[in-house]
Amino acid sequence: MIRSLKRCLLFVALAGAIPAVGQSPLPGEVRVSSRPYAPASPYTLRVETDLVEVGAVVRDDHGRSIAGLTARDFQVFDQGKERPIESLSVETLAASGGTGAALRSGSADTVDALPQPAPTAVRAPRFIALYFDDLGTNAGDLMHARLAAQRFVEEGLAPGDRVAIFTSSATHTLDFTSRKPALLAAIEKVQSHPRFLENGMAGCPHMTPFTAYLIANDLSPMALQAVVDEVYGCAGTYNPDLLNRSSPNPIVVPPQLDMVRQMVKGMAERTWQEARIISQDTLDSIDAVVSVLARMPGSRMLLLVSSGFLAGTLEREQGLVIDRALHAGVVINALDAKGLYAEAPVRPLDQPLDGEMELPPSTFQFEISSSLDRLDALAAPMANFAQSTGGLFFHNNNDLAFGFRELAAIPQVTYVLTFRPDSAASTGRYHKLRVQLAFKNSYSIEARPGYFALPRDTAAPADWRSRLDRQIKVEEPVQEFPVTLTVQSRKLAGGSVVFTARIHVDLKTMRFPQRDGRRTQKLTFVTALVDAHGTLVAAKEGAMDLALTDASYARFSAIGVNAVGSLEAPPGGYRLRAVVQDGVDGRTSSVAQAVDVR
Repeated sequence: MIRSLKRCLLFVALAGAIPAVGQSPLPGEVRVSSRPYAPASPYTLRVETDLVEVGAVVRDDHGRSIAGLTARDFQVFDQGKERPIESLSVETLAASGGTGAALRSGSADTVDALPQPAPTAVRAPRFIALYFDDLGTNAGDLMHARLAAQRFVEEGLAPGDRVAIFTSSATHTLDFTSRKPALLAAIEKVQSHPRFLENGMAGCPHMTPFTAYLIANDLSPMALQAVVDEVYGCAGTYNPDLLNRSSPNPIVVPPQLDMVRQMVKGMAERTWQEARIISQDTLDSIDAVVSVLARMPGSRMLLLVSSGFLAGTLEREQGLVIDRALHAGVVINALDAKGLYAEAPVRPLDQPLDGEMELPPSTFQFEISSSLDRLDALAAPMANFAQSTGGLFFHNNNDLAFGFRELAAIPQVTYVLTFRPDSAASTGRYHKLRVQLAFKNSYSIEARPGYFALPRDTAAPADWRSRLDRQIKVEEPVQEFPVTLTVQSRKLAGGSVVFTARIHVDLKTMRFPQRDGRRTQKLTFVTALVDAHGTLVAAKEGAMDLALTDASYARFSAIGVNAVGSLEAPPGGYRLRAVVQDGVDGRTSSVAQAVDVR
């Protein structure tokens, strides 16, 4: 029986030393997305199907949802190839006295034209999850969003509505309730808790998370050149002639240029990995909110409030959240807290750097040309969630109170289309989808933009999970790949003890499949404290997603990776067990060590 389950932080050290407990991570470390560990249920029902499910909402020019459509009125394209629609179901959230006429060659009934419910009809309860991304939203934006949310609670709720408050950092702050004073108080307490500075890990050169994303994923040679030039500017040695890449004379290329490039790439990888893990945490918490909504007995909506977060390379994770929302009938609406964002010009060309030189022209040009791309990248996951679940994305508007009112209206008619992909679909790649109407019209369609097709030979996650759970329970360690463990402990002022487990994983024997030009792997870590009676006292689970360039893969294969997990428990004698699972082949390794603090 689990007596307590303590929440803690889990870090991964890609290089360098490990900080002491309570210290901030060093530049060579990044956080790992983490959550409380709980053993899986022994009773599992698994249903496998090749059908892909797509939710779609069709709206007219006034934003009203369209009723009366049939399967023959839709077309679905998977990777540009039209696929036959296997089935269509209609989800109508508002009760009505009729179903609407079937569409015929270009005309449709709007929901407003349908017969209204009888006066005695009982409206199904509506559950709204207000989710504030307090990790990715700055204090100013969050303040405006709070005020608009409070106004929505005071003026926009209908009788019977239940609202819960969630945040990225605390996950769940107030259960579903219709009590407005409690909701207003909970919203007032929402504060910004940024984990990552926009300037990244260094002041000079200026390495933002978006710039790091471009460089780490080889998406912009211009970004790499801009930061390399700035490195020379920071040192006061910038010379455009020496850095001319097109010069035929090899003498003008400084011998340290390759070293500077590698340094910039390493900085970008560390910065992007840190930002990526924070985005993964945000996606995990959104997924948790969807799971909570799925259990509610009525119509369900998640209203995501954020200034945006980078989720490039996390298409699969977004797809999993979307799949869960579609199956649970959860609509995700998103509100961009930036409003009509008028970003100030980038650093002036004559702004001095840390050295004596001014901002290099290439850096200035890159920051100007990429500013809109950065805003689009931040908004992309919000737009994706809204479009894919039949929701709306409110952005480029400073009237956030109006945005809450618009988003609070759940689509009254949603179409769920299914199709069967061809045999080549299960390749482990992301598939782009396009849903359109088969007739000429001025309607807009909100539908998921794609899905992630898992390879057919991928081992069943449920089987892997069972192996992971068994390794926590068994006494004898199993080593299917090299793992070592060291444990330290220290007493807190309140009398409890923090046990810190340092886990080193050797990657040499692991497979890293290529995906979109990167070597990918996912490691799952579980640390657990077990007392003398075999009782699980505290446990924590974390995940490390790796998407490495060939150079990074070679480096990490040589040195391995380190994870640090902390567990809190009363003084006493325990065995601390650590289990690591390979996300490609499902192999597990476990190690244990006796610890005793009185």
